[in-house]
Amino acid sequence: MRRALLASVALSLLFPSSIEYLSNIGRLAPYLNGDYATSAIPLFSFYFMSRCIIVLLLLIFLFDQLQEIEKFVLFMSLLGVSVQLMLSWNDALSLRFAEVFGFFDMAMLFIMFRFLDSESKIIYGCGLLLMSAIYYYSSLKLVQDYAVSVS
Repeated sequence: MRRALLASVALSLLFPSSIEYLSNIGRLAPYLNGDYATSAIPLFSFYFMSRCIIVLLLLIFLFDQLQEIEKFVLFMSLLGVSVQLMLSWNDALSLRFAEVFGFFDMAMLFIMFRFLDSESKIIYGCGLLLMSAIYYYSSLKLVQDYAVSVS
């Protein structure tokens, strides 16, 4: 896992210089050349912070107790957080690349159930349900502008 952390730091240092090569790819060019209106995403969003907190809890306190598949899920989720952090200057790319790792994020959130007692599992499960309701509501606000009334 330490190699993964070192690799993500190395990639974050190399990434800004390699962005020019990505702008030659036709599908990415509008996002990088300024043809598409992009903005920086806030890193203090509820979703980003909740992912970071769970990743740090698993990395710092529970890493030695994780099974191999759980370590892989944690690594992929950490990679997703790192990519989102590296691309935070461009909301379109950052959110799209973060969505690639979304299934790993969901699996990572469920790893915590293994380490909780029965009462804590209920509280944590209710917290996950509340988080999913918040995410669902916020995604509805995003697509509401594209709603078409059928009559």
